[in-house]
Amino acid sequence: MATPAKAREGWSGWCEEGGRHVVTSGLSSTTLVQQSHPSCVVTIYIHGAGLATIYSDNNNTLLANPFTAQTGGMWQFFANDGVYDVTMTSAGFSQPVTFSSILLCDPFVAGAVCAAGTAGSAHNLLSTTHLDTIPASPPVRGDLVTAQNQTSPTGINPSWARLPLGTSGQVLLSNGSDALWGNLTAGTGITITNNSGSLTIATGGGGGCTLPSHDTAVLSEHPAGTCYDSTHFTWDDTAFNLQISNASANTVGTNNTYLIGPNNTAAGSTFAFGMGTGNFLDTSGQTSVYAFGSGNQVEAVITGGGDILNMAIGHTTVGDSTSATSGGKNNMSVGVGGGIYNSDTVSSFGNSQIGKLAAASSQSFGTVVGGNFIQNKVQGVGSSGTGTVTAFGIFGDANSINQSGTGTVSTAYIGGYSNRVATSLANVSGGSTIWGFDNELDGSVGNVVEIYGSSNTSHTSQVATCLGASDSYIGGMINTATGSGNFGIFGANATVTNRNCVGVYGYNITPAADNTMYYGISSAAELQITAGHAALSVHLDQTAAGKFGNKCAMSAATTCTFSIAASYTGTPLCVTSIDAASAVPATANVAKCSVSGTTVTITAGSSNSLTWDAILIGNPN
Repeated sequence: MATPAKAREGWSGWCEEGGRHVVTSGLSSTTLVQQSHPSCVVTIYIHGAGLATIYSDNNNTLLANPFTAQTGGMWQFFANDGVYDVTMTSAGFSQPVTFSSILLCDPFVAGAVCAAGTAGSAHNLLSTTHLDTIPASPPVRGDLVTAQNQTSPTGINPSWARLPLGTSGQVLLSNGSDALWGNLTAGTGITITNNSGSLTIATGGGGGCTLPSHDTAVLSEHPAGTCYDSTHFTWDDTAFNLQISNASANTVGTNNTYLIGPNNTAAGSTFAFGMGTGNFLDTSGQTSVYAFGSGNQVEAVITGGGDILNMAIGHTTVGDSTSATSGGKNNMSVGVGGGIYNSDTVSSFGNSQIGKLAAASSQSFGTVVGGNFIQNKVQGVGSSGTGTVTAFGIFGDANSINQSGTGTVSTAYIGGYSNRVATSLANVSGGSTIWGFDNELDGSVGNVVEIYGSSNTSHTSQVATCLGASDSYIGGMINTATGSGNFGIFGANATVTNRNCVGVYGYNITPAADNTMYYGISSAAELQITAGHAALSVHLDQTAAGKFGNKCAMSAATTCTFSIAASYTGTPLCVTSIDAASAVPATANVAKCSVSGTTVTITAGSSNSLTWDAILIGNPN
């Protein structure tokens, strides 16, 4: 009886490796040869995958994988049609040797692409002729062919396989990895009907709604199947007004007004948008007004032009109508309890008050009052009508810019907690900055003053020219400057009074003269520098021996040496004397010193046993 065809083919080879030297009596040949490795280990892989199933013959006799070659070095295996890799290893190999992409194809199986004279012959679509398919025959009506998570007989995954037809009414879906048949789920008020080849998707509600006789309402179904003409959800396509709420007290203004929520009011406005509860936009002459949240208020019941580009978010008020004869514009307030009153180009974030003016005062100008903090305040109150707060910024908590009398606050910036810019003494102008805690600045006339730190104070600073500069700075804590100009304070507890062009670096210093730099930790300062001069009010001490002086002892000799901490770049001045611990010699003696690197050598005129001192002054010209 003939053995049935199995679509299986054999492959053989030898355990060998090229490029090897022949070694005879310890000598290696220069000629390279093909070296045999009997009984090497042979491993068969499906190409691009794992271990393959192999046979020792074409009659289903399984062969271990890996297996050992013959003692003569020959090996052979059989495997199903497919593409394989063969790897040989042994102790004698310099490295594993791999034969890749070996195609096995039994030419005696009907339809095999390698069969003699049968290339391109008729075969089934899903058959073993294709190495990447799951065989399936005959075809079933309605089936699809898709790439699925299945392994073909030759070990390829994914592979092409049959996807049976779904049941009636199912549609082809995707789960992100595979195509599959599934059902559509209808939502509320939606029906899906299978019409033998087509699906009908429809909404409920019977015949729908009947159009109203006017154009001011938006139609909806409420409840389902009932036409509802809402008087609270309205659209006026002539004035471009939209209102969404559930209260009858809403009033929609003219031209481009949008209200969402109950109890909103917008009258006589252009481009007004209110969202929330209790918003009030009384916008006589206003344009571009926005309110979001609860209890917001934007109003411009004032003369002088009205507000432009306003925004209120949260429990906030923008545009006070109780005072002033001049309106503001470009305002913003974000937070709880903030306010912007009759101001121009202002933003507020947090519990802030900005530009609160009396009826007789001028308009307040500003830029930003900053972020989600409390009790920031900017005020301008002028009894004579000339009070102004201009170009300011506040960032932090409990800071304030407060102008009163006839003064002017101009270009002031505050960051931190409980800082103040005030003009109760004189004007603040020219640009002032405070960053820190509990700092105060007032009465700066035409002088840029910057304060960094805590509990620093600058009163009535003046303009003075010093080295072409006109600015003043305070950095540190508990420093005070009064009636001074062009000063710099860096440290703590310094007091500068009626001084110009001074610098203070340290603690507890009180400058006594102009045009001087002070360094130290006491009132008079340990170091004072003026143009071309430096004065010390204390001793000049070394921090350790050998910094710029030292001593050495001679023992019936004419030289001795000592070391210094660092070498000089030039030749320093060196002064010597007999140390106070040595007795005055009966015979006068003199000495000089020289420096080489970090070694100082003292040389005497005659032999002695004295101790000598030397002090060095660096690199004189």
